[in-house]
Amino acid sequence: MQHARNLAGSALHTLQDFCSHSNWIELGNSGPFDVLAKPGCEIPDEFIAGATEATCKSCLTAESCKTNLITVKLTSGYRSGQDIKKPANIGKCSHGGKTDDSRLKPATGGINKDSTSKHESPHASLHKIAADLAIEATKVFLSDVRSTVGDDIFAKFLNFKSDNSMALVIDVSGSMSDEINDVKNVSINFVRKTLEKKGTSFTYILVPFNDPDVGPVTVTSDAQQVIDAVNNLTANGGGDCPELGMTGLYQALLHCLLETNIYYFSDADVKDEWRRNEVMSLAKDKKVKIDFILTGQCSRRRRRDLSQGHTQRSAVLHGEIHHRAKRSLKGQALYQALATQTGGQVLVTSKSEVADVVKVIDPVSSANSSADLKEVGLLNIKEARAQYFSGDTYFVDIDSTLESFGPDTDGSWFTWIRNQERRR
Repeated sequence: MQHARNLAGSALHTLQDFCSHSNWIELGNSGPFDVLAKPGCEIPDEFIAGATEATCKSCLTAESCKTNLITVKLTSGYRSGQDIKKPANIGKCSHGGKTDDSRLKPATGGINKDSTSKHESPHASLHKIAADLAIEATKVFLSDVRSTVGDDIFAKFLNFKSDNSMALVIDVSGSMSDEINDVKNVSINFVRKTLEKKGTSFTYILVPFNDPDVGPVTVTSDAQQVIDAVNNLTANGGGDCPELGMTGLYQALLHCLLETNIYYFSDADVKDEWRRNEVMSLAKDKKVKIDFILTGQCSRRRRRDLSQGHTQRSAVLHGEIHHRAKRSLKGQALYQALATQTGGQVLVTSKSEVADVVKVIDPVSSANSSADLKEVGLLNIKEARAQYFSGDTYFVDIDSTLESFGPDTDGSWFTWIRNQERRR
């Protein structure tokens, strides 16, 4: 199904670009070009401007570009940076705009209608018409797909069959061998808990990763199918550290629905930190929640088990005071930033305690695509001092819009919570 979506996206990209990049509208057409995106249909050669046929005249000013087309046949504009270069001294059209260097070669200017800015789109006055036509062409395309495959498959194609989705992003590199069985059991338990939510359907996404591989990605509404896929995971490869964790998250985000819970299991920092902006942007757009369950870190020994340290939790739902985790600052900062942005949490534990630490996560109660309640970070303090300390006071603003408040602390100290009247 995902392959079908990819193909449809490619087809729609071309179909929509045709409306703003060609001269279809300038030729007086007010409806979609029916020949496009139709199996077996071709545009007759006599309708298309030939390779040596002039199609545009140079624009002397931005206003003169409105009338720079001189052909009654279909054409589009050349654009710098593409494989086919604009021929010289023929009078061919350019795409146009500040980023198109071909606009400076005769015929100067361009014909694109991508925006309402004359500096970016020489035919900006036709942008609204092109946009409306692209929408209409998209409707026709999707209607044709629906009539071809039927309502049931079409609904699955558009993800209308699921109310929620849940994603599992799992590091399957060799160093995960100690905890992979626990990770698999926890993941399967998450899936089974979704079945307890009566009247709600789920789409499940599984993304295994190491380095250099990510995938194969499993996307299914069949709980047993994803359980089988999880059971088939084995920990091997990826001998170096770190791993392609951001790419794994990115794949999960591409496939998930809005307000999805994503569970990320790894014992390493990420190798592809360059992808963090993409991940953060997509996570924000889809309003997902990402929980990180981490059992190790990259070091001079590649990875180090945290078996000698107690479980450390960095919850974003609550204000929290805890000792600084022993992960590298760069790796911890990235995971924490994603958790903070999405309302998730970072759970750092030993390889032997994965099953225990995930008990704080409830995949059913927090998965609600229509929920108005959001988890927010009120306070997050990292205390690096190793010695005993006391008397520190932290203030958190709470008003009537906050549905619930639950502070968590890790460590051996004693904590009091007081209201503004100093009452505990």
